[in-house]
Amino acid sequence: MKINRINDIRNNHIAIYFNWLSKKKNLRTQQSFTRHYLYNHYSALKRFSRYIKELNGIILDVSIRLTLGRLTEPKYLEKEQIAKLYKACLHGQKGDLDRAILALYYGLGLRRHEGVLLNIDDLIFFKSSSLCSSWEEWCGKVCSNE
Repeated sequence: MKINRINDIRNNHIAIYFNWLSKKKNLRTQQSFTRHYLYNHYSALKRFSRYIKELNGIILDVSIRLTLGRLTEPKYLEKEQIAKLYKACLHGQKGDLDRAILALYYGLGLRRHEGVLLNIDDLIFFKSSSLCSSWEEWCGKVCSNE
C-alpha cells in the first residue's frame, strides 16, 4: 500500500519502519544502531505526531512498543588478567609509570576522566600504597601497588 498523505499512515507502518530500522546497519561502522539512536527516532516521531495534531487536527497513532533487544553484559577483567597486566609492567622503560596508572585505575577504581583530572598533589604516598586525599568521593580509598 502506497502512502500519499499523512492520513494514510497507520500504526503497522510505523511498526514495520522500526523493525526495519532496528535491523539496519550503520554505513560507516557496519554495526546495528544503538538503543539510544532508535529511541531518538521514536521521540522525533512522537513530536511530529503532536505537531500535526495541533496544526491540522490529524491524529497519527505512534503508540508502538519498542523491542530494542537485550543490552550486552558488561565485560570485566578477571584477577588473572589484571595480574598479567601488572606483570607486563615489570619490563620496559615505562614500567613504573604503567604500574602506577594500573594501580590508580584498578586499585582505586578511577574512571578515565577522573584519572585525567588527577594531579600529583591529590595523592599522599606511603611505603607501598597511595591514598587519594583531595577528592571527596575517593577520600580514604587506599590503592596498593602490589
